[in-house]
Amino acid sequence: KFGHVDLDKVIQSLPEYTTAMQELEALGKQYEQELTSSQQELQRLAEEYDKTKSTLSATQQQEKEADLQEKYQQIRDNEVRYETQHCEDAEYLIVAFGSAARISEKAIEIAREEGIKVGLLRPITVWPFPTKEVIAYSKGKKGVLVAEINAGQMVEDVRLAINGEVPVEHFGRLGGIVPEPEEIVEALKTKLMK
Repeated sequence: KFGHVDLDKVIQSLPEYTTAMQELEALGKQYEQELTSSQQELQRLAEEYDKTKSTLSATQQQEKEADLQEKYQQIRDNEVRYETQHCEDAEYLIVAFGSAARISEKAIEIAREEGIKVGLLRPITVWPFPTKEVIAYSKGKKGVLVAEINAGQMVEDVRLAINGEVPVEHFGRLGGIVPEPEEIVEALKTKLMK
């Protein structure tokens, strides 16, 4: 005899599941509040500096700018979020965020079935941008494809981070057109594996 077990329903019925989901939701809200607070503080400091800049000496301006850079670095050190998939053995890297990242996951599955070793770096925060992580994960790769559902807002950040060390190409769609995973695989082949 065969039966069907709805694992989602079973898991959701466990008391531990409910507790874990509540804890995750609380942590997510806490993180969002902390990030928003840090961003607002940096914005407040920058606006305050802009208002008083003309009254400050060059030395005072330099000190205020150093304070702003220090605050930005604190945010950078504590708030950058990203995830990776299949990067350990990857020869190529796809960098994508949002819906494009989800589509890229399927594209990577297809490419790997074809023998193409490709991994994914998905920025969760795009400000501050995960520059150090892009540099680290692109090292030794044959190329990086930035997949976006826009005209290329992130590709310049990736190029700036990589600084010409690895070829970087863009694949994007406009007008609300959602690309198929096969299109991303084709872009990888034609733009980086030619």
